[in-house]
Amino acid sequence: MIAHLRGRLFSKSPNQAIVECAGVGYDITISVAPFSALPAAGVDATLHIHTHVREDQLALFAFSGL
Repeated sequence: MIAHLRGRLFSKSPNQAIVECAGVGYDITISVAPFSALPAAGVDATLHIHTHVREDQLALFAFSGL
C-alpha cells in the first residue's frame, strides 16, 4: 500500500495532483484543502495517501494534514 509520497509536484488542479517520485508520476485525487496546501508545480511536495483498491480500480487519495 502507498501511504506517503514525497517528490516533485508535476501538476495540480482542484481535484487532482500528479507527483513525480523517482521518475514515476502518481495521479492522486485531492479535495480543496490539500489543493490549497500544495506548493506551485515544480516544487517538492509531501502527501499523506490513502490507497483504495477495488477489483477494477487502484486509486490514491490525499487528505488534509499535509
